[in-house]
Amino acid sequence: MSENENKICAVCKNEAHEYREAIDGIVCADCDKLQKDFIETLKSNIPPIPYMAPKLIEPFPLSKLRNVHPPYIAQPKIGRNASCPCNSGKKYKNCCYSNT
Repeated sequence: MSENENKICAVCKNEAHEYREAIDGIVCADCDKLQKDFIETLKSNIPPIPYMAPKLIEPFPLSKLRNVHPPYIAQPKIGRNASCPCNSGKKYKNCCYSNT
């Protein structure tokens, strides 16, 4: 634009004697102040974000363990060539192995 042309505000559409150039066109000083005041009002009225504490992990409730059976522990196997558990002094294969 040449210096002789009138500058028109992009917001209020009036002739702007004092202005600044914005991305969307020329903005007069009055509209510029209104926009800045509006933004400051919005910033001051935004409530702070509340702090949300993380949920604590609860330990496993013992009430769920009431119906649990104790683990099965297998008896150790007796080898065929081991001494017999009946204390006869014989090998297991020649004594009580045939009874099982």
